Amino acid sequence: MTYSASNFLLPTTATVANTSGSAIAQATPVKITSSGMNLIDISSSTDIEAMIGLTLTAIANGANGPIIASGLIPNIGSIYVGFAAGDGVWISSSGTSLTNVPPTSGSNGFVSGMFVIKVGVVQPNLNTPSQLDLLVLIQNRGQL
Repeated sequence: MTYSASNFLLPTTATVANTSGSAIAQATPVKITSSGMNLIDISSSTDIEAMIGLTLTAIANGANGPIIASGLIPNIGSIYVGFAAGDGVWISSSGTSLTNVPPTSGSNGFVSGMFVIKVGVVQPNLNTPSQLDLLVLIQNRGQL
């Protein structure tokens, strides 16, 4: 039997309406609200508790779109050019993008009180190793 990541990794996804008021890009952290999805504030414990995952694709305002809580986002290297295989990936200080630089207070816009959320690790695509995928497994590491 041949094993691959797909033998072991069953994605956890949901389809949710984008009610943020604007388009949301692929691989953006989002929270669930009473009306759909919206962007998160990483300094808000309420937002962190309501975080449901990352957008699997770009989602137009008012449209329904896929959110991934665990699994693969393919070709993340086309969105985040500076990422490399093996990089850990965190939510950036803006809350609307990702970073491969571990969050520390006083660097990259992070300040005391912000949450440190690791969303996964970058890996080579099994079929096209030059293409990078994001293996999503969200972990709340606490507050700065």
